[in-house]
Amino acid sequence: MKLLITIPAYNEEKILRQNVLAVAYFLAAEIKNYDWQIIISDNNSTDKTKEIAQKLAAENDKIKYFFVKQKGKGAAVISAWLAFDADIYCFMDADLSTDLSALPKLISAIAKDGADIAYGSRFAKGAQVERGWLRSLFSSCYRFIAKLILNLKISDLPCGFKAINKKVKDELLPKITNQEWFFDSELLILGEKLGYKMSETPVVWREPRSDSSESKVKILSLSFDYFKKILAMKTRLNNFKKNNNIKISDLILNPLMFMAVIIALMAGAIYWVATWPDLEQHFSYLANAFLEGRLDLKNIPPMIDIASFAGKTFVYFGPIPAILLMPAVAIFVLNFHQQWLSLIFTIINFYLIFKLSNKLGIAKKIDAFWLAFFYIFGSVYLFVSFSLYSAYLPQVIGTTFFLLALLNFFGKRNWLAIGSFIALAGLTRYTLYSASLFFLLNILIEKNFWKIKIKTLLKFFIPIILSLIILAIYNYLRFGSFMEVGYNYNETISKLLILS
Repeated sequence: MKLLITIPAYNEEKILRQNVLAVAYFLAAEIKNYDWQIIISDNNSTDKTKEIAQKLAAENDKIKYFFVKQKGKGAAVISAWLAFDADIYCFMDADLSTDLSALPKLISAIAKDGADIAYGSRFAKGAQVERGWLRSLFSSCYRFIAKLILNLKISDLPCGFKAINKKVKDELLPKITNQEWFFDSELLILGEKLGYKMSETPVVWREPRSDSSESKVKILSLSFDYFKKILAMKTRLNNFKKNNNIKISDLILNPLMFMAVIIALMAGAIYWVATWPDLEQHFSYLANAFLEGRLDLKNIPPMIDIASFAGKTFVYFGPIPAILLMPAVAIFVLNFHQQWLSLIFTIINFYLIFKLSNKLGIAKKIDAFWLAFFYIFGSVYLFVSFSLYSAYLPQVIGTTFFLLALLNFFGKRNWLAIGSFIALAGLTRYTLYSASLFFLLNILIEKNFWKIKIKTLLKFFIPIILSLIILAIYNYLRFGSFMEVGYNYNETISKLLILS
């Protein structure tokens, strides 16, 4: 995994060499599992910053010199991030006021915990801060006003110690308008408001210069400028909210009310259909069998898609739908029709597609709503979820597990959880094990060391392998073979072959 560390520099000749080398030594010692690179982004300095940076780059191929003509910290960092390709982009102030000990946790929040944006905080639990009274007063006041005006959860906006992933670089950086000191505050504000996953890392922060007059940050003048920008952000966010609100003209009805009406109509239709005497209830009967300690069906009406073996009748679909039905069947016996489970999971799938749309960058809720609506009501899914045949219920439930796997993949990327969802999908409908190929390919092409890949593969495949062992035992108990799921004993297919 490629890591890019950007150090913006403007007239930093006194501290640049020792601090850049300190970062390089730390990365070499503590960040060994990443292909890291340091970018010194020279912000059109007028002292010897350029010469020092170029010499450092000549001495170490892990250090690069990058010149940015436009002045401003934001211009220096954003230009460097856009010019170089990486998986994780990080920046820190040249004075190293934030101790490097927090860097591994900052990077891990992106690489392992699935955060989109990670930021250092001097106000988080465990942070240690040493600074003068003027900085303390300014920082506390700024934090209070920003939280009050913008209603933020972020604890520390201006701390110069942040990291983002490639998704944020591609999607959010183009929305950043400030090219100076406020750019990273704007990054965090927009990140939180647009729903990106944020991670907070407590830091050790020390004011590095004993003579405050040496600091490039003129605290008193900057404080007024910061507060003006907070007010401007408030106006910008209000306009954004106004432009993204769901209007009556967009929908005729409120989307939640609209969805509630559709669900009510579906529920009514299912109730009406469930009164039909010859409806298939494979999973309700199987749930009842599980409750009685059996795997075979007894006293069932004539049904298709069943397997007969050794004088017994079995359901050859995966067992998960029946397991999910067990609590309802225990209470209502066979009066609780399995089609109600299809309705419940259809509602869940609508919500999951809505969330997945947001996760993939559809910021407008109205657009995410209509995409989810189209999938449920404008595709073959509607027939599948409303069908009277038991064979379609595993597809509905399996879709839920697959959507949960995708949500985790595009979020936290917890491979153990992703593997567990695919395992559950496979135990619901056997063909859904093939979905593991998508995730397998992603692991293999990811720019990681093989040691990390093997660890990831183990996390992903352990629950899948366990589920296959469970399935093999389930098959053996029914058909005397670990590999036989029951299709070869399908009565419907047997009758069709006889007729042909």
